Amino acid sequence: MKCPHCQGNHPDTAKFCPVTGLTLEFSAADTQPTAVGRPRLPFGLLIGLGLLLLAGGAFLIWRPLPVSKTPTPAATITVPAVTVPTSLPLLPAATDVSIPLPLNPTVTPQVSAATPTPWPTNTPDFIASPTPSSGTPWPACPGAYDSRLRKGGFATVSLDPPQANNVRSGAGVNQQWVGKIQPGELVEIIDGPRCVKDWVWWKIESQESDVTGWTSEGDEENYWLVPVY
Repeated sequence: MKCPHCQGNHPDTAKFCPVTGLTLEFSAADTQPTAVGRPRLPFGLLIGLGLLLLAGGAFLIWRPLPVSKTPTPAATITVPAVTVPTSLPLLPAATDVSIPLPLNPTVTPQVSAATPTPWPTNTPDFIASPTPSSGTPWPACPGAYDSRLRKGGFATVSLDPPQANNVRSGAGVNQQWVGKIQPGELVEIIDGPRCVKDWVWWKIESQESDVTGWTSEGDEENYWLVPVY
């Protein structure tokens, strides 16, 4: 609360002014908070704002309208008149009829047949002809080693070297791998041969496992499949 003696602020529980020592006695009306009035704009500022608004409205109302431009007329081109004769001279009648003309001439159209473009296929480079009896070397693929197998025969995976043969979904090393046949494993030749990259490929079906697919008979140095019968 504010002290009436020293005009300072003292706690509400104080009974005496610590500066003058006088008794602090206040009525209920003195302890009520004083209402603080809202700040008001100066009267001159309000008049200035009003004049500014009036000047802006007058400018918007009385501003000059844009002058419309009159389109320039297009240039006129005068075309001289052409005199057309009303009567045309008649052509002389043909009197020479010694050359007969065909009534219905026959015209033979020239039609050139389009050359069809073959669709690209993922087929082997070469499909060999039927093979001779099993065990007899024969040229299955041009430029490759002679084959010793035939379709319908049987073979085993070579023990020298003792390595397994990869089996794929199609002829060629770029085809999907489906399994292996082990050294000494008996297989039946069910299709082929197919020639891919100077290798002879046969489709085999293992007699000892569930592996079926295409495998190479060998490479430039060794035979990987040995004919049985």
